[in-house]
Amino acid sequence: MSLNKFELKALVFKIIDKIRNLKAVDEKILVETLDKLKSIKDADFEFISRLLIKEINPDNQKAGTALFYMADYLSPETTRDFVLSELNSIRVSDNKKIFLINMLSASGIKIPPEELNVYLNNPDEAINFETSRFLEGAKIDPDQQIDFLDFYFSSGDFEKKELINSIINDFSGDKLINVLSPLVLSMDDIESLTYCLDIMEKSSSMMCVKPLMYLSNFRNAPKISKRAAKILRKMEMKGIYTKDKYFEFYKNLLIDFEEPLFRVSFPDGNSNFSMVISRKNKNDGYYVLFIALNMTLGPFSCFGFSSLSKTEYETVLKRFFGDFRQITLNNDEAKRILSDLTLKRILLNKIIPYEFYCWEKITDDIKPVDEPLGDLLVKGLSAHKLTESEKKMIYNSPFVENWFYRYSNSHSAFSLLIDEIALFDKNNIDKIEELIEAYSKDDGIIANLRLRLLYLSYFLKSGKYEDLADIFYSLSEDNNDMIEFAKNVLKRSIYEYVLVLRLPKSDNKGIFTRVTKNKPVFDPKPFIEYIEKNWVE
Repeated sequence: MSLNKFELKALVFKIIDKIRNLKAVDEKILVETLDKLKSIKDADFEFISRLLIKEINPDNQKAGTALFYMADYLSPETTRDFVLSELNSIRVSDNKKIFLINMLSASGIKIPPEELNVYLNNPDEAINFETSRFLEGAKIDPDQQIDFLDFYFSSGDFEKKELINSIINDFSGDKLINVLSPLVLSMDDIESLTYCLDIMEKSSSMMCVKPLMYLSNFRNAPKISKRAAKILRKMEMKGIYTKDKYFEFYKNLLIDFEEPLFRVSFPDGNSNFSMVISRKNKNDGYYVLFIALNMTLGPFSCFGFSSLSKTEYETVLKRFFGDFRQITLNNDEAKRILSDLTLKRILLNKIIPYEFYCWEKITDDIKPVDEPLGDLLVKGLSAHKLTESEKKMIYNSPFVENWFYRYSNSHSAFSLLIDEIALFDKNNIDKIEELIEAYSKDDGIIANLRLRLLYLSYFLKSGKYEDLADIFYSLSEDNNDMIEFAKNVLKRSIYEYVLVLRLPKSDNKGIFTRVTKNKPVFDPKPFIEYIEKNWVE
């Protein structure tokens, strides 16, 4: 016997009880709830979909999104028809209407901005409230900042200026500066950038400090860098900004978050490593930031997730780290590494994605350790004369097995080495030994490998592998051992290069793509025979 409408409503409300107060999107709870709704015998799913839409509370957007998703899954046509009915009702609040419009947009049904007046009871007031809510939320939610920047950079030049003017005319203080901060660090329009600096100079917001500090180091825009430095000095002279006030401000802003966790991966063959930063808020939602950093070029890629459930958070970490042990760094030490490498990239005029500037702020209440980065990496490490067994262990270690050089601008010395090898013929291949001897003493190669070893040693020490850390650090401290290590890395890199040459031609792009025409192409067979006879054990 089918349930009547009152019985069905009571059962639905009981089933969705966990969803109503959802503070973070939890896929497990969502799937369980949807399965229970689908399992109701002889259920009227059109009726259930209307109930779910009715229960949406725009003040809890996570729960509202879940309810909309379930309604749309159970009866898509009913959901869209009923949402349009809600939009036309004067009894539905403008806040809920805006939420429903956003949900329709996310599902592929766009409502042009000029048509908002048709649905909203007080359009100007509603849009101002929604923009204010967005700007307030963006202070601690990187995703909302990124949404704004995505919209800005996808707009035309005229629309960009109009958007900036609109925000500046309607808002002030922290809300305004919070949106302008990543924007000024990403825009290439000097006129608009100067205009934004005018606004920052008039502001007393502590959120001006970091973007001004970064801008003051922009070498490709000297007028902008000087102006930013001047504004920052002015804030200091007025007592608006001190380091203590800065960190106190961000501790208050991030008061609802627990202490962050900084985790890292071990260095790879391109001198890159990953840093994963996670923080849990009072609603048990996890914010997770993934950053790819180069030891000499700084952060070059970034993405993040906000308001993950614990299950989703653990799944993301497991997929990222796999079976490798997660190395956790001290917060203040990790912040020193992140801050120094970020500044290094800015000084080199390298592009930093604006997603990084938006996400980086979840660490702004963490004060970097005072000691220089170079001293930090070697702190607590002890060097000794390596034994032959320790050297053999290093060469066969999984920590350095992927340390190859590639033919590229970033590995210029190795690229020159390959250029010279390409001129050999099968009668003088043995001269390759002389080349390797010379290039193994190249200052750039030695410095690069030494830096990798220092980071590796520091990470190992942080992971409580003190003995291993000292072994790799000892290698970095002995010049003769470093030359031998460089020979080993160069030989493996040359071997990999000629093996790739032997692969069949392919138009497909990927890890096994044949060397391009810009790289030296020669007959690899005699080189492979020489290498496997003389180098490979």
